[in-house]
Amino acid sequence: MFNPEKNAVAAVLVILVVAGFFFFYKLGERSLYNPDEGRYAEVAREMVLRNDWVEPRLFNVDYLAKPILFYWLTMVSFKLFGFTEFAARLMPVLFGLMGILATFFFVKRTAGLRPAFFTALILASSFWYMQVSRFMLIDIVFAFFIFSALYAYYIAVSHRGHKGFFYLVFYVCLGFAFLAKGFACFILTGFPIGLYLVLGAKVKHPSLKRYHIAGILIFLAIISTWLVRITMREPEFLESFVVHDHIKRFTSDDFEHQQPWFFFLLLMPVFCIPWTFFLIPIKNAFSFQPNNRRDLNLFLLCTGLGILFFFSVSQTKLATYCMPAFPFLCILLGCGWDTLCARNQLDKKAYLSTFYGIALTMLCGIGAVAAVLFFERAYSEHYPISRQLAIGGCIISTGSIVCFLLLKRRHLRGVFYVLICAMLLISIQVHAALTVIVDKNYSSEQLVHEFKKMLNDNDIIYIYGNPNKFYDLPFYLEREVSLIDLLGELKPTDIIDQYEQDETISYITKKEFIEHAKAQEPFYCVTRTKEYRKFTPEFQALFAVVYEKNGKLILKCGSQI
Repeated sequence: MFNPEKNAVAAVLVILVVAGFFFFYKLGERSLYNPDEGRYAEVAREMVLRNDWVEPRLFNVDYLAKPILFYWLTMVSFKLFGFTEFAARLMPVLFGLMGILATFFFVKRTAGLRPAFFTALILASSFWYMQVSRFMLIDIVFAFFIFSALYAYYIAVSHRGHKGFFYLVFYVCLGFAFLAKGFACFILTGFPIGLYLVLGAKVKHPSLKRYHIAGILIFLAIISTWLVRITMREPEFLESFVVHDHIKRFTSDDFEHQQPWFFFLLLMPVFCIPWTFFLIPIKNAFSFQPNNRRDLNLFLLCTGLGILFFFSVSQTKLATYCMPAFPFLCILLGCGWDTLCARNQLDKKAYLSTFYGIALTMLCGIGAVAAVLFFERAYSEHYPISRQLAIGGCIISTGSIVCFLLLKRRHLRGVFYVLICAMLLISIQVHAALTVIVDKNYSSEQLVHEFKKMLNDNDIIYIYGNPNKFYDLPFYLEREVSLIDLLGELKPTDIIDQYEQDETISYITKKEFIEHAKAQEPFYCVTRTKEYRKFTPEFQALFAVVYEKNGKLILKCGSQI
């Protein structure tokens, strides 16, 4: 019988079809988002063109802030499908889907089929998890290996069968997590595991079993495939990678993305909407009931909250950093809803709690429609997404009405599935809204479309100022672009002076740029309007503005003006 709550094959098929469709829906339609997608796509593109599988470079400048795994994956995708937005995002989407399947099988093994199915649907329909998977970001790949490692560890500790195999899986995932984002993998697995062992009174006299020795050797073999080669090529790399990109980023307030300590505690309830509004499933998740899930719930709380705690004490905070914690919170929610739906009778307290949850969900839909009707002028100039907001609001409101009718009949599973369907349909509007926002404000594709009409094969192109808004420019132009000074992330550190790199670096100094302009040497310059306004009137007179839109300019210098 094809019942995904009772048949594992049916459950997997439903998850693959549903998640596969919505995760791949118009994947290549949106332009690359700067700075993140533009940066990673250009790094991988340059590595493919150089056929270099060791040293990441951006504008031909060493970019060693991140390890190599994500670039390897993207290079494979580019070689198979070409330099396209679809190819750039293919690997993150695949890892997002694999994360859903890994979570499903973990919950199925530790809690049962129905909570596994509920959890997979919550994770697959989450607008945040889905959109992070649909962006070209390292975070989803790194998160996959972190939570997969923790899944394997828990099964190895708590189940008798195949203990050695799951410990080896733990070490393999740890190795790939290191190649994805570095030394953070040790803390993001070690701290939650230590917390779980202490609180669960599972601390024993350590003994180094054969599978631990084999696992450590496998881990070292995985990370050495790149770490040894890059250290031999760039001897200063390891010190810079450890000190500048890990210790200082964690402890110093000199970096971007500084947020208060409670940043993630505020974000997580938002990312879990609408499930945040339903208190009984949350209470079930934290009550350690039923008894056969007490140990699992302890592990989930230690991992989810432990990872959030680590990033909360870090000075640098980005919303995507806490992605490794998100599946554990979804498991708690999935198990909570399973407990609620398993009740033979719905008491008054549970009924009212569910009613209020649906009402709050409906308020979100009404709020979206109200924003379009009364506040459109406040956001439409930079975020012209009124149509998507209106449709999304109608979807939420309609779904909430259906949920009220199902609740009246005490059909809680129906309420759950309607909420899942509403979230999946909203994801299409989220995608459409992001496409509008990114294409208008965060991509160079429209600029390049006009730029190509002006260019000749031998024209020189410079980027003036911090290039983070133009990382995708050479990707779309399909030609070399040079920088004027090394700024932003490409600015030399106190450990590695990138000005002393080889002569292939694509940059000139600001002094040389001024001299070229005054000599009226022919070239094009791409910059932001706010940078151009800093030029003196005399210096502005040396250029012709040949394109201006959304705060971006193309300047032309030379006798052809």
